[in-house]
Amino acid sequence: MISKAELLELLWGVVNESPEALKIRGIAAKEKDTYWKSDEWIYIKDTEVSLKMILKEIKKSELIFDGKISELILDGKDEDSFSGSEWILEKIRECRANMKTISNPD
Repeated sequence: MISKAELLELLWGVVNESPEALKIRGIAAKEKDTYWKSDEWIYIKDTEVSLKMILKEIKKSELIFDGKISELILDGKDEDSFSGSEWILEKIRECRANMKTISNPD
């Protein structure tokens, strides 16, 4: 399995429609337990949806985020950049909770 940081970067690439990330996600969906445990798929999907919502709100609010999504979610780095948006902060906390639940290595 890939690390949680790699997983978050992959999912961030998916929501940003990166062809490489979309290709890997397609492979991951077929190769059970290679990228994440198959019975933890719901947490992965929930994280993906939350990241998509975060990206949409960033674009809508014209906020700038050029950091690493894995550092934001796992370490809280640059989280204060979103202090004006409780909604984004809630989505960040949801992603963080999902990352604590899954068994991918830190």
